[in-house]
Amino acid sequence: MSDLTNIYEGFFSQPGRIKSFEKKRIISEKGVLISFYEAQVEYPNGEISSHIYYPDKKIKDVLNVWVVFDCFVTNEKRYIMHIYQ
Repeated sequence: MSDLTNIYEGFFSQPGRIKSFEKKRIISEKGVLISFYEAQVEYPNGEISSHIYYPDKKIKDVLNVWVVFDCFVTNEKRYIMHIYQ
């Protein structure tokens, strides 16, 4: 349970605007097809950063809209875990 607790402690909420996204597909080393979106997120300070978001139609509803989302950073990759509307 401590590993799960550590993951949740790494989440943080932040505001941003998804400027664009591109659907990506990769095949893992074990031959599994993985689909996700690579989203370009703009922060209130004007910084733009790449985030990974797993397929969900919700991303299309928030394109160019300021939202708050939960983010998780691991191995220098940023993941959007939940978008609040």
